Amino acid sequence: MHHEVLVRSYHVDGYLHVNNSRYLEFFEEGRWRWLDRENRLEWLKERNIGFYMVNININYRKGAVEGDLLRIESLVYSLKGRSGKFKQVMKRLSDGAVIADADMTFVCVDMEVQKALPMEGELKDKLESLGN
Repeated sequence: MHHEVLVRSYHVDGYLHVNNSRYLEFFEEGRWRWLDRENRLEWLKERNIGFYMVNININYRKGAVEGDLLRIESLVYSLKGRSGKFKQVMKRLSDGAVIADADMTFVCVDMEVQKALPMEGELKDKLESLGN
């Protein structure tokens, strides 16, 4: 799954490049779009399941500036135990340069008891069915 972001003037900082905190927002939008596919977020809400990021590791590779069109690719690559793993890569479309990449760990939480759920059964099937 992927989406694109056009870097606008309000995305850049005093050094005229995208600030590191904005990359988190761009990646977050990719995760929300991934969850929104085929109403999976609604499926989670109906079952009172929260989707929590518990670890994010970002590698900043190159700077992005106003006017850059960025493509964020999102992929779930592991659902084991009580957590899942997400990989996201941000590329500049004009030259294909990798701007940043991130590895993330998430858990699905039973909102009533605030405990992580095992990645098995219907939950695992729904998350896997989201595709890449």
